[in-house]
This record gives sequence, C-alpha cells and structure tokens, in this order.
Amino acid sequence: MRVLKNNLPRVSHAFTMIEIAIALAVIAFALVAIIGVLPQGMNVQKDNREDTIINQDGPYWIEAIRNGAKGLDHLTNFVQRVGIVTIDLSTNASSLQTNYTFYDLPVNQTGSNIVGLLSIPRGSYYNIGGTTQLVVRVEAQVRALTGSAVEQGLVNTNFAFAYLLTSEIVPFQNFQVDSTNFTAYTTNTFNWITRSNRWVEAHYLPQNNFDARLNFRWPLLPNGNPGPNRQLFRTMITGELAPAPSQLRYFQPQTYVQQ
Repeated sequence: MRVLKNNLPRVSHAFTMIEIAIALAVIAFALVAIIGVLPQGMNVQKDNREDTIINQDGPYWIEAIRNGAKGLDHLTNFVQRVGIVTIDLSTNASSLQTNYTFYDLPVNQTGSNIVGLLSIPRGSYYNIGGTTQLVVRVEAQVRALTGSAVEQGLVNTNFAFAYLLTSEIVPFQNFQVDSTNFTAYTTNTFNWITRSNRWVEAHYLPQNNFDARLNFRWPLLPNGNPGPNRQLFRTMITGELAPAPSQLRYFQPQTYVQQ
C-alpha cells in the first residue's frame, strides 16, 4: 500500500510578543489597583477592631463605676496613669494632678483606687497640698482590657492598643431656678405648694442621681496625647456616692441619701 504524504505546511499556534506585552500591561495595571486598595482595607480592618474594643471596654467601665467595685485589682495591669484635672480657686489656673503618695499606681497598686478616682464628681472640692481646688474631670491612660491575647500580657505594652478615658460624674441638676423658688409665692397657695415640693425634689435628687459620662479617645500616642477618634458612653447612676479615705468616692447602688 502506498502512503501519500501531506506536503501542506504545519500551522503553529502561539502568542506573539505584542500580545504578551499587552497581557503583562493588563496584569500590571490590575496589580497596581490591588496594591493601592490593600492599605485602605487594612486601615478599615484596624478601625473596626479598635471600635470593637472600645464598645467592649466602655460598658465594663460603666458597670465598675456604677457598682463601686473594689476588687478589680487586675485593672492595675492596664491603667498606666490616673490624673485629676482641677482648677485652683485662688488663681483660676487649671492643672493635672497625677503624683499621689497614697494611691499613685507605682506605689499602691489596687483596682479600688482606680475606680474610686474615676468616681470623683465634677464640681467637688479637692484638697491638694493644703489648697482647695475644684475638680473638672478625671483622666486615665488605659491599655485595652479586651482584644488580642498578645496585647494582654506585660511584655508587649509598648505596642498594645491604648486609649484616654475621661470620666465626668455630674450630679443631676435638671431644675430651673424659678421652679424651686417657693418663698416668692407666699400669697398664692397653689404656687407655693408646687414650688415647695419642687424644692424638696431638687434637694433630694442630686444626692442620689448622677449623670456618668465616659469619653474614650484613641489611639493613645507615645507622647500621651490621644488620636482623633472618640466615643461617648453616658448613663444615669442611682444611689449614694459615698466618700472614702484619701478623698476617693464610691457609688453605693443600694443606699440612698434621705434628708
């Protein structure tokens, strides 16, 4: 049998250099776009993580202050510094008081001192070195109580997420002055009784009801200044704000002032 050979030229299929160059250009363009999006995605993930930590730590601090907690000694592992912002009544100068001999953290590390400091109400008088000063707010530099387990230890404290916690405890004062002035209405019995009862209410409620405002600002920078992010937690605390040694204060949720 005779086999006929095909003398037609064999066709080879392949990419030309121009097609390869175009493909590489498309891939490079896509890679540039992906690389440009990656930092933004990482920043979003970082922001979400920090928001989650703040939303977990905020209610914890609220409940610790509300219940006058005194056994949370683990807080000393996270609170780096507590300071009271005061105004000197003689000079009207504002200052941050942080060096205390009794409850300064390096000297006396107890969680009850931290809670007692954060519970000092705004507008109260504070004796510092024999000088009476007016309390404006209490600030604490805090490493996150929740979050990654790597940041919970004392080894990586310099790299852990931290925030500035500002506590403002304000007595309830939602009364207009004229609504409690019963002495000016001696001729009108109805107005006198209404304003007299209002005066009793205004005298009683501020001693047993407090507006607690916890302002979180983060991240805490190496120089001690907070970053641009902030979140406010606000609640009403009912009960007596009892004084303690060294001018600390603790809420007693089951005790009420009756006078």
